[in-house]
Amino acid sequence: DRTPRITYKDIVSYIALIIINILRCIFCVYQMYIFEALYNNGIRRIKLF
Repeated sequence: DRTPRITYKDIVSYIALIIINILRCIFCVYQMYIFEALYNNGIRRIKLF
């Protein structure tokens, strides 16, 4: 039979893709925050000295 069935593997791989995308998004935002914090601290240090 050639009917496309959704298997356990399909579901697992789909969920894995979603999780990877979410983690990537979180990491990207987190990276931006870290960069901004370092940048601001750097500017403050330059102004202090």
